[in-house]
Amino acid sequence: MAEDTVDFLTQARKWERECWVCSEFVKALDVNVSPNDLVKPSSEPPDVIVNGANFEVYIVMERYRRLNADWKNKVLKYRNAQVLQELLQPYSPPQKISAEQILEFLMPTLLNKHHKYSKRQVPLGEIDVLAYVNLENFILDLETTFPLPFEFQKQGWRSVSIFGNSYCRVLYAGESAPDFLCLHADKTIRTT
Repeated sequence: MAEDTVDFLTQARKWERECWVCSEFVKALDVNVSPNDLVKPSSEPPDVIVNGANFEVYIVMERYRRLNADWKNKVLKYRNAQVLQELLQPYSPPQKISAEQILEFLMPTLLNKHHKYSKRQVPLGEIDVLAYVNLENFILDLETTFPLPFEFQKQGWRSVSIFGNSYCRVLYAGESAPDFLCLHADKTIRTT
């Protein structure tokens, strides 16, 4: 399984990974989606077009982590283990973090994309940002409140959404965003 994950996280499978994120997010919003509904645009951004949404997908991680490094290290550890005890790790329950802290992880990449795409004159009002949140040993405290989406409006994105292991949320959906995103704006949905 770890070797399959290493393969899935390679650059060669980027499109497949982005489709998985979009598909799982849209399903969490209770929208039926088939593989044929996932369209690869002729140029990027966006990464994936689904039911009228132009998703620009990115993964939110801690700065010290690299997308595939954790899993490559696990594969090496599994291959080199001589006894079962070498594979055991002490359990550490995930820490709950607030909605505001999640946004602190989200904003640096979002600001970077805003700057880069503005320079290229990409019409941000046609882009639906979808951030897959993959933080190591942190989970969203679903009882916390997300701040108002003024920063997203100011940057000009059509919509901004997040998707994690146990939740998804449309943080902001402008008037021209697809209906299924507008319908779920400002609602946190538990996915497990």
